[in-house]
Amino acid sequence: MTFPVGIVEDDATLRLQLVEMVTDSGRFQCVSACGSAEAALAEFTRVRPVLALVDLQLPKMSGLELIPRLRGLLPQLAITVLTHHDEDAWLFGALEAGAFGYLTKPASRDELHAALTLLHEGGTPMTAGIARRVLQAFQGRGETRRELARLSPLHQKLLEHITHGLSRKEVASAVDLSQSAVFYHLRQICAELQVDCISKAVAKYRAVHPVDPNTRH
Repeated sequence: MTFPVGIVEDDATLRLQLVEMVTDSGRFQCVSACGSAEAALAEFTRVRPVLALVDLQLPKMSGLELIPRLRGLLPQLAITVLTHHDEDAWLFGALEAGAFGYLTKPASRDELHAALTLLHEGGTPMTAGIARRVLQAFQGRGETRRELARLSPLHQKLLEHITHGLSRKEVASAVDLSQSAVFYHLRQICAELQVDCISKAVAKYRAVHPVDPNTRH
């Protein structure tokens, strides 16, 4: 029995290599190899792969945008990223979007087969070093969560409003305080979180509570 795999890679030469590498194992069958996110959205719903390799930097729609859309159309699809990018923004963006694994290029034939096998068995394939960074980030996020929990209810509410884009005047109105009082409390928040400006306090909040930048309270 072979398991259907979909590939999204805009480099035509690499895409053909990936098709060969996937099928060489005898355990997996490439049912779709697309050069764009748009093609994958149209093709994957027809052939319905159970596993997918997705590049992040694609011509129009990015892999970060594609992953949640594919997961919405095919909830059982297990996706691992295969990319040149190993920066945190790409890594955590892909995991938050719904990827189950993260591989960096180039990946050998054996690495690819092992990753697909692990992905199919419910695991999380990651290139060496990536998993440690993910673990360290979640450990750091846990400490930040504890720091935020130690803030008073008023300070938590003020930080939440600021994070969601309210001006200090709007915050003052929302919590029924003067603007000078809001300024005083924001300085206290910075001291309690051990940061030197409110933007860094907001960054800590966002690390634990991701915020849609288009959403305002």
